Amino acid sequence: EIMKQTSFLHTTDADLDHSKSDSQQAWYFLHLTFQEYFAATWIAQHLQVKQPHPSAGMMTVEQTKAFVQEHKYNPQYEIVWWMVAGLLDGEALEAFFDLLQVSPRDLIGGRHQQILASCLNEARDRLNTAVVAILDTELMKWLHFEIQTCHSEGDGSMLGCQTSFSEALLVEKLGSVCSWKTILVKTLGARSTLSESTIQSLIGTLNDNDADVGQSVLSALCKQSTLPESAIQYFIGTLKHGNKYVRRQASLILSNKSTLPESAILYLIGALKDEDLSVRRSAELALGKQSTLPESAIQSL
Repeated sequence: EIMKQTSFLHTTDADLDHSKSDSQQAWYFLHLTFQEYFAATWIAQHLQVKQPHPSAGMMTVEQTKAFVQEHKYNPQYEIVWWMVAGLLDGEALEAFFDLLQVSPRDLIGGRHQQILASCLNEARDRLNTAVVAILDTELMKWLHFEIQTCHSEGDGSMLGCQTSFSEALLVEKLGSVCSWKTILVKTLGARSTLSESTIQSLIGTLNDNDADVGQSVLSALCKQSTLPESAIQYFIGTLKHGNKYVRRQASLILSNKSTLPESAILYLIGALKDEDLSVRRSAELALGKQSTLPESAIQSL
């Protein structure tokens, strides 16, 4: 009754047939997110109460467990479970992850790992570190399995491409000696925003002198709307590299940025005289994207 007096609930026929009682009218939430949040709050309350009182209209502990187990793979509840993980804390939070882990389990496994990664993303800072380590290990095992069995080097990992999958886990694996660097870079490159530390790790892989990895890093960094100053300075430095392919790579990345420091702009002006046509064209493109040019750059031109 309280909800009906708020703006969260609406009814399509409230103004059409005043003879109907509230119980006969069809009510709906103004937006699905409200419904998901209130559902998550209701479930979280049940998980926090060890002995719910029947008079409060609550499910029993066993009914709550059965409800989670029945609906944990239902796509309609996916965001609800993320919210539940974000609302809980302490023992109740660990108990929720225990419920996700027990049977019934997804027969193939991919769907379970998606739910696990999303819920862990919401609760990582509030979970016991030992529990986090166990869950991370399980996620990485599935990532390894997926890469080994389902992917060529032309694709990234479907699980790892989820923004809820820990970026740090992917970077940690990228830093190890493995044959999956191209796949890991493409997986990270699917994300529109990467942390500064991850961008530095991607730049570090360029020292491997692997053409496939280098091309994947280039593609990943080109997708970033902004680059940290340290990354921009790195690519400014490579504009002077003796290898034309390295200079081409640097100029192409800088050409995707609409705001560059004066030092980068001056180096790009110098790149207009580069012997390589691709470097000159990328430099032209980068300079053309700048909304303003400093006086020193105008004088140089």
